[in-house]
Formats: sequence, C-alpha cells, structure tokens
Amino acid sequence: MKKAILLLCLMFLFLCSYKELGNADKEPSKLDKEQVLCVVNAIKYEAGNQHLRGQRAVFDVVENRAKRWNKSWCDIVKQKNQFSFYPKKFKKSLDNQDWKLYYDIVVANEPELDEDVLWYHATYVKPNWKKLQRVKQIQDHIFYRER
Repeated sequence: MKKAILLLCLMFLFLCSYKELGNADKEPSKLDKEQVLCVVNAIKYEAGNQHLRGQRAVFDVVENRAKRWNKSWCDIVKQKNQFSFYPKKFKKSLDNQDWKLYYDIVVANEPELDEDVLWYHATYVKPNWKKLQRVKQIQDHIFYRER
C-alpha cells in the first residue's frame, strides 16, 4: 500500500512540476511513460553507480540532444551507436524505484550542464575528440561541447 501511495504522489508531483518531456517544441498533455522509461534506462545504465550530480549530468546530455535536434528522449537513447546498453540491456517497464529515480533526478533538480554540452564519455575511455571542448568532469564522466 505504501508503494502505491508513493507512486501516486510521484506521478502527481511529476504532472504538476515538469514542463517538457524530451521535446523542446511541445508540452505533453499527459505523462508519457515510454519517454520516462527511456531516460530512466539511460540514467541507470550510464550513471547508476554515481551520485545525484553525475546522474543528472547524464540526463542533461540526453535532454540537450533532444532539444538541439528536436527529438524525443527515446529517439536520442535509441539512436544507433550512442548508448551501449540499448537494446540488449534496455529495461521494458517501470517500477516504483524507477519513478523515484526519475523524480529525484529529472523533476526535482536543476541542470548540471549548459544546453550546449552534448557529449560525454567514461573516464576510463580515451576518445580522440579534437573538435570538442572539454567542459568538466563529474564523477566518472567527462563532458564536452563543440569548440
């Protein structure tokens, strides 16, 4: 019963406080579970072992890309060769912990990164990204923008 009440509260808070859902042009008329599922998957697989700032920064990159290219969060997450967990490790449903994660990271927090930060990689990877400018490191990821 407590989980059901928590879920209802989180959904209510989401509906009351969140303005856009992965699309810079339109505000959704209802909660889009598919979009939440995509972004929760990205946060969990890319930064699940990190603290709030690192998780929020990963979301910021997904959101920034969605706004830049007028795509949905799912379009960004499912884009070929962008996220290593998709499609093999993509979770297909949301549970109460996922809704809590979504609320804690996306709804209840301000962005960590500017809107022009569109790329990142784990600290153990060494890509040759000469055309990108390093912005900052947050926990296990390094974030970049165009020069």
